[in-house]
Amino acid sequence: LLAGGSYVPIDPAHPQERRTRLVERAGCLLTLDAETLGLIEVPDATIEPDWPMPSFEDEAYLLYTSGSTGEPKGVPISHRGLADYLQFAQSAYVPADHRPVAALFTALTFDLTVTSLFVPLLAQGRIVVIGAEGPAAVRELAEDRRITWAKATPSHLGLLVRLLAGQGEGVHGIDSGDRVPDPHQLETLVVGGEAFGSQLATDLWRVLPQVEIFNEYGPTEAVVGCMIHRADPDELADRADVPIGRPAPGVELRVLDQADMPVPVGAPGELLISHRGVTSGYLDPADGDGRFVELEGKRFYRSGDLVRLSDDRTLAYLGRIDEQMKVGGIRLDPTEVEHALTAHPLIERAVVRLWQPTGSRPTRHCVRCGLPDNVPEVTFDEEG
Repeated sequence: LLAGGSYVPIDPAHPQERRTRLVERAGCLLTLDAETLGLIEVPDATIEPDWPMPSFEDEAYLLYTSGSTGEPKGVPISHRGLADYLQFAQSAYVPADHRPVAALFTALTFDLTVTSLFVPLLAQGRIVVIGAEGPAAVRELAEDRRITWAKATPSHLGLLVRLLAGQGEGVHGIDSGDRVPDPHQLETLVVGGEAFGSQLATDLWRVLPQVEIFNEYGPTEAVVGCMIHRADPDELADRADVPIGRPAPGVELRVLDQADMPVPVGAPGELLISHRGVTSGYLDPADGDGRFVELEGKRFYRSGDLVRLSDDRTLAYLGRIDEQMKVGGIRLDPTEVEHALTAHPLIERAVVRLWQPTGSRPTRHCVRCGLPDNVPEVTFDEEG
């Protein structure tokens, strides 16, 4: 970044063909992976004082998000956007005299990780890299008593509560003997990526009574987070979800109806976001059709998120106005999955929807496809 480059994180678990395509689309000049890092020779040199610094408008990173055309959308973020966000996040989440010890356990392809990666270092803290994935990563977070600061999705935190309460049995990747002794040193939790239920917040305070919880909202196009709400136990009794709060410094918001007219307090509407760091557009300009609009002489991004303004001037997240989903905090457009499925020569048509299993554990699985019986509306024939 200091040398004026831009980084493009790509999941190494993705198929080689997909990774190659994303690298080519982004125009990457250098690819770093586990193999090439071991081959790079770093010369003994120092950066001269007159080393040219990147401009605020230069690209800092590019993230791919799910797209409705069947291909991921590339979202470039400028140095200005990144710098403004990090300045806001550091001041909001780290006290001036605090040196956080932060957990890094989410993928670099997830913009939530921008916070975990940069904010602790800018605050002169340190990062504990957790190499495990999935439930095993959350287990390491729960067991590591050095960690005082973390950013995670509600999906992560639901498991964290169970582990800290000694109830991790039955979770894939968690041994039945896993027990986490109290107390944990975790002081700050920044939550993002999904709707954050009030009951989950209450459960977190039950196992971590000292923890300060911030609910952060923001699409990738608006640079990680553009709204914040500090959760308060006294306010959650009458709320299903923790509010997404108020705008960060320099952020302007509009809540509009389908005719782009402001909605009254208490009425649902689409959230539009404007600030100087909002992405200038997509890697493929066609992906931005209709997403960016001019209002009152300012450029706004249509988030596609449905929100409601409360009497106390905080915003509550209500869901999507389209079919886009969130799975583990990751944006997923079902159309992209449908395109991938129908590319198979034996599939003529595909429909993708999100389902949630029932609370009970599956007792049967389909003998042909393996589908469990806790999928809503699933029934089994005589052959199983």
